[in-house]
Amino acid sequence: MASFPFHQEAIQYIKSNSEEFASISELASDILFTDVREMALERIHCALERRDIPIDFHSEDDCRNEIMAYIVARIIVASTRDTHLIRWYSLSEAVRTDKLLKLSSWDDVLSVADSLGFSIHDREDDHVMLQFIDYLRSSTSLKSYEWKLSNQALSNGLVRISREKLIRLMQQALKAKFEHDLTEMKVPDSIKQNFSETISEILGISSKMIARYESHAIKVVVPGRFPPCIQHLIDMTRGGENVPHSGRFAMTSFLLHIGMGVDEIIGLFKVSPDFREDLARYQVEHIAGEISGTDYESMACKTMITYGLCIGKDVLCNKINHPLSYYDAKNDDTLPEEERKMRRSLTAAHEIARSLRIPVTTIQKSVTDWFQKHALIPLPLSQIYPNGDPSVHDLNRPEIKQKKAEIEINIG
Repeated sequence: MASFPFHQEAIQYIKSNSEEFASISELASDILFTDVREMALERIHCALERRDIPIDFHSEDDCRNEIMAYIVARIIVASTRDTHLIRWYSLSEAVRTDKLLKLSSWDDVLSVADSLGFSIHDREDDHVMLQFIDYLRSSTSLKSYEWKLSNQALSNGLVRISREKLIRLMQQALKAKFEHDLTEMKVPDSIKQNFSETISEILGISSKMIARYESHAIKVVVPGRFPPCIQHLIDMTRGGENVPHSGRFAMTSFLLHIGMGVDEIIGLFKVSPDFREDLARYQVEHIAGEISGTDYESMACKTMITYGLCIGKDVLCNKINHPLSYYDAKNDDTLPEEERKMRRSLTAAHEIARSLRIPVTTIQKSVTDWFQKHALIPLPLSQIYPNGDPSVHDLNRPEIKQKKAEIEINIG
């Protein structure tokens, strides 16, 4: 019961054994339940600050207190009416359940799945057959290529999935359920009043988290100039949502290409629920070429569509075939000339670094300074490279060779 306090069986058990549990008013104010209120506050702190709710209950009393602390925590979070806080807390509760489900028996996993409305049919070894509607409902936010319905074994409206994938879908369904329930919960004013100090404390944590995000906000360009796909990935990251690996790669490579530094990008990821700075730094530096020696290409629109990262096109999207082209086109008519030169020099730095087979970060500052000094980027990159991408033939053009020679001198 304490493992899955949201389960219908747990709810029914509480109702049937009400004498074993305190009422809401008692939980909110009775001195006998001070420990439960402290447990609830600690649960929220762990959910928001560590994104990890401890799993520590052994005796029957522990389990009973765990359930009551869960109830109090939900009341406090719902009372804040803070969308970001509700989203972060819901994700942490869903991740906690995910951990417990991985340790549970098949019967327990299927019982929880049933309580979430999953229609599961035949079970064979480590796989089950799931109604494709349930699959779609919970896989919508999982943008990795492996989750596309077209890549699943589908038969008679049923999707064959592994236990591991089923539990991942359940985590998504739980996050959505928690967010919905907490948003819709109506807490009486009298109860809110009892928790007023705690609510203020939790809102303070939320404000600090948002401020921390804003301190790492993107300052390279004015908001509104990213293509819809990249903006959506950034919004997901800001909101603490799980961004698939392909999405992180697409966003990171795009931001590197327009001149954002490694530390700035890592700062953007700091609000992610599973953030680990050492791992994030390794991944970003790898994509930047500082570790791998390979300066990775930013995903083209066709690739974004393949990985399910295209969320829908606007008018400008229909005229281009690459997010970087969108960025160029969106900026050209709105930026001051000096800023436009700077941006184009950064883009050109990437192209020339690729042609020289060295990381863009190695020459980015030299290229920027040199191009600004000589004002050699008054034209869109598409006019410097007519084919849209520098080929061997393009790179042999005298003006390009001269630029390369100058750059080589600067970085020598």
